[in-house]
Amino acid sequence: MSQLPINLVFASDNNFLKYTATTLLSVLQTMKTCRALSVYIMTDRPLGSAGLEKLERLKKVRAFELSNVIVDATQFQNIRTTPGISLATYYRLRMHEVLPAEVVRALYLDSDIIVRTCISALYDTNMNGALFAGVQDSLSYPYSRKFGFEREALHINAGVTVLDVAAIRQANFSQRVDDYLAKHRYLVTLGDQQIINCAFNEEITYVPATWNVHGSMFDEEWRRNNIGRNNSFTHSEIDAAVKDPAIIHYTYKRKPWMSVEHPRSMDWWRTAVQTPFFTESDIPASTPARKQEGVKKPSSPTKQAYGYLKSIVELRQTRLKIDCMAKQATSNTGISYHLLVDQSGRLLSEIGKMHEKEEFDASAFVKTLPEFSRFFTNGEPKDIDGGFHENLKTILRTPNIRRTLTLSQTDFILILVQRLRQELFWNALNAARYYQKKVIFAETTFFGAFATYFNDRAPPMMRKSFGYIFDDMGYYFDARSPSRLEQYLNSDRSTLSNNQIERAKRLIATIIQHGLTKYNFASSQPQNVDFPKNSVLVVDQKRGDASIEFAAADPETFDYMIQCALSENPEATVFLKPHPDNVDNAEPPIDKRVKILPAGCRLTEALDHCGRVYVVSSQAGFEAILRGKRTEVFGLPFYAGWGLTNDRQKLPRRQRSLTVEELFHAACIKHSVYINPQSGELIEIEDAFDMIRRLTSN
Repeated sequence: MSQLPINLVFASDNNFLKYTATTLLSVLQTMKTCRALSVYIMTDRPLGSAGLEKLERLKKVRAFELSNVIVDATQFQNIRTTPGISLATYYRLRMHEVLPAEVVRALYLDSDIIVRTCISALYDTNMNGALFAGVQDSLSYPYSRKFGFEREALHINAGVTVLDVAAIRQANFSQRVDDYLAKHRYLVTLGDQQIINCAFNEEITYVPATWNVHGSMFDEEWRRNNIGRNNSFTHSEIDAAVKDPAIIHYTYKRKPWMSVEHPRSMDWWRTAVQTPFFTESDIPASTPARKQEGVKKPSSPTKQAYGYLKSIVELRQTRLKIDCMAKQATSNTGISYHLLVDQSGRLLSEIGKMHEKEEFDASAFVKTLPEFSRFFTNGEPKDIDGGFHENLKTILRTPNIRRTLTLSQTDFILILVQRLRQELFWNALNAARYYQKKVIFAETTFFGAFATYFNDRAPPMMRKSFGYIFDDMGYYFDARSPSRLEQYLNSDRSTLSNNQIERAKRLIATIIQHGLTKYNFASSQPQNVDFPKNSVLVVDQKRGDASIEFAAADPETFDYMIQCALSENPEATVFLKPHPDNVDNAEPPIDKRVKILPAGCRLTEALDHCGRVYVVSSQAGFEAILRGKRTEVFGLPFYAGWGLTNDRQKLPRRQRSLTVEELFHAACIKHSVYINPQSGELIEIEDAFDMIRRLTSN
C-alpha cells in the first residue's frame, strides 16, 4: 500500500465553508491510513478567521495540514454553468498552477458530498496515462450527444475527480482550456465538467460507481428507466453502489441542508451536526410537499393583462382588443385559431412598420452586437443548449439565450418558432411591439445545415445548423406582411454591382455542380432513378409547417397542385418527392402516372433532371429557380412574385422584376450569416460551401 501523502482539494468560499467542513469531516472520520493528509481550500479571497478557526477544530478527529489557496477565476465569470453552481467550480481548472510544486496528484471533492469509505484506494487509482479519473456521469450518453461527441464517449461527473497534477502540468493544460473556450465559450452550460470532458476527452478514465453515487441513482424508478440507456452502467453495478456507497454525492437541486427529501439526507446530517457549524436544530423539520406534476398554478388576471393594458395610451384602441390580446397570450387554447392568425398578423405588421425605415444587415448586426447580450427566446432550451440551434449562441456571442428572462433582463427578442398556440410566442410579440425591444426572427438559412438533429447516422457536429437568415421585421416565409427580406427585394437597393453579380453566379454554379441543399448529409445510399425526358417534379412538404400556413396554402393546395401537374403535362411522367414526415401517412398516388421518388433519390438530382417543378412554398422552388427550371408556385413563398416563377396566386405589393442573382444575393448573402462550428468563427458563404463539401466528402 502506498504511503505517499494524500492531497485533498476543495473549492469554496466563506458562505459555503460549512458544507465543505461537513465533507472534510466525513473524510477524516473514515480514513484508515496513517498517510499524511494535506487539505487545500481554493477561494477567490482569503477565508475569514472565524471559519478557519472552526476548520482547525476538525484536527481533533484526524491530523491534516490546512492551506487556503487563492485563485483568480475571473476568466470564467461570464461562462454559464448549471443553476445553483458558483464561479468556484472553475477553480479546479487552475489547480495545477496554484498548488505547491510538490503536489503531483490530488483528489478533488465537491462540498455536497459525504464520504463513507477511506479514500486511499480511490486516491491510488491507476490512471493509465489519463489526466483525470472519475465515475461515469449518470447522463453520460445525453451529455456526449449534447457536446458533439459519439454516444459512448467518456464523460465523468467531475464532483469527485482524481487528478494527475504532474501530468497536467506537462500537458499544456491552460492553453488547451483557453483554446476550448475560444471556440466554445458561449456554449458552456455544464461548467468546468463540460470543459474537462470535452477538451480532454481522450485523457479520462473511469473508476467504479461506488466512488460517486450521484444524481437520481437512489431512485429505483430512475434506475429502471435509465441504467444502460443513458449510460453504460449495469443494474448490478448500480444496485451494489446504492446499497453501500463509498461516496454519496447530493446533486439534487434541493441539498440536504435545504430539505430531507434525498433518501440519504440523514447521512449528511449525522456528519454535519458534528462540525462546529451545525446543530440538530438546523435539520429541516420535514420534506416540502412536491408540486403536482402537470398542474400549473393559474396566474393572476391582473398580472396577465398588466403588460397589455399599459400600452392603451399608445395604441388608442378599444379595451375589448386589449383584453382579447391578453387572453390570447395566456389562454390560447380557448381562442379561435383564425382569431390568433388575424391578431398575430396585425401585431407582426405593426412590428414591421416600427422598423421599416431602419437599415438592417444580418452580418453587420451580428458583428456590432454587444458581447453577452441577453436574448429572450421562445425556442426550446433543448434546441439551444446542445441542440440544433446551439451555434446561435456563438453567432450572437452570448450564452444568454433563454425563455426565463424578464422584460427588465431582456436586451433583444429572438423568435425561433412561429407557433400561435405558444404563450412564449405572444410574450415575445408583446415585448417587441409594446416595449420596443429589438426583435430578430431567426431560421436556418437555405444552405445552412448538414443534417437534422435527429439524424443519428450523421456525425454529432453535423446535426447543428451553421447558417441563419436573420430578419428584424418578420419571418421571410410569412406573406401576411413584408419581411425585411421582402422590403429589400422590393427596393432598388437589391440591384447588384457587376462584382456582386459575378459572385452570385459563382456561388449558384457551386450549388448546382456539387448538389448543395439545406440538409447536405446523405443518410442513406444514393439510389439512381431513370428520369424520362420532360419529366415533371412535384414537391411535398411537412403537414402543419408554418411555411405552408403563412404562404396562403393548406392541405387542399397540395391536392390541387398534383391535379394541375397531371393536367398540364399530359404526356410527361410526374414524380412526387414526398416529405419524410409524410411517408408513413401517404395515400396511394391518385394517378398511375405519378411515381413516388425513393428516399435514396436526392432532391437535387430530381431538380437536375426534371424540366418543370411544382411547389407550394418549399425551398425546392428556390433551388429550381437557381437551376433555371420552369417553376410553378401555388403558395406565396419569398421567391414568388418577382417574375422568376409562374405564380398561381398574386401578391400585388411585390412589384419589382428580379434576376436570379438578385434573389440569391438578398436571401443567402445579405440577410444570412454563417459560422464554422469547429473554430467558432464567422465565415463567408464561400467558406461555408467549402466546409459542406469537405465534411460531407469525408
